[in-house]
Amino acid sequence: MKPISPEISQKPHGFTLLELLVTVALLAIVIALTFSVMGNMRERSLAFRCMKNMQQLFIAAQAYASDNGNHYPASGGNVAQGFPPYWCQELKSYLQQEPAANPVSPGGPVYRCPAVKERILLTSYAVTIEGWSWDGYKKRNRNTIANPASTVILGESKVLSGGSAFSAAQWYYRDRIEHRHQGRSNFLFADGHIEQLKVDDLTASMWNGQ
Repeated sequence: MKPISPEISQKPHGFTLLELLVTVALLAIVIALTFSVMGNMRERSLAFRCMKNMQQLFIAAQAYASDNGNHYPASGGNVAQGFPPYWCQELKSYLQQEPAANPVSPGGPVYRCPAVKERILLTSYAVTIEGWSWDGYKKRNRNTIANPASTVILGESKVLSGGSAFSAAQWYYRDRIEHRHQGRSNFLFADGHIEQLKVDDLTASMWNGQ
């Protein structure tokens, strides 16, 4: 007598509608997470390259000060109106590697945060009035900064229509600072370190170096 064997169905097993929906949902989640991670990595890369620009500008500012009685260049302005040259023009010859001008950033890429999409005329960075320079005319001696580690000398400026941007900002005009990096801005301090902060995180004494 032959043993009774259970019937084995030869009907192929396909995905049910529920299984398909679950699979599609999981794929959507994975894709969304991947794009989110890639977006965050890109944002971090832009912020890091912006910091590298600030480091180069800090080194150039120190070299300039060493040649000019420990004074940083004045924030400057339109020479035709009696101002000294803009600080970024004064530092150009002190940069470690002279950047070539290009249609997007005629002053050179070191003067332009890589997160800025617009064409700029001079720079997307702004020095602090009283922190870096006493005013548009008067240079500040770096040795008069009482607390370099807590004094901001450079931030990120808003770019206006036509490619102009604020090259300097007073404490009461700190709304000229742009938050380009996930709601924050890179700030260069007088001792050379850089922090990512909101303008509201700063105090007047940090801005003015008093």
